[in-house]
Amino acid sequence: MRRLVFAIPEARPKRQDPSHDRVHVVKVSSKGQIVIPKDVRKRHRLERDTDLVLLEFGDALVLRKKADAEEILEGGFGPLQRASVEALKELWDNPEDDVWDRV
Repeated sequence: MRRLVFAIPEARPKRQDPSHDRVHVVKVSSKGQIVIPKDVRKRHRLERDTDLVLLEFGDALVLRKKADAEEILEGGFGPLQRASVEALKELWDNPEDDVWDRV
């Protein structure tokens, strides 16, 4: 594997930022596929048929294991999932909102 040499000091990843611990260059194939380097697959326990989720943040792309992404989403939506039908019934049975059903 070739080492990346940064001629411009500003282009060198900052050591304090854990998102820049390792930089890998991958190519997109004509079929839209990328190859994740073997050492990265091993370090993150990515085996054949591991489901990944591609997240877009502005112009950045982030790959996460599907199980990890689901855990993050469940954590964020957990309070909503725990809300019971009875707790939300007051909001759902609002006569003022029923007018929109006839529009």
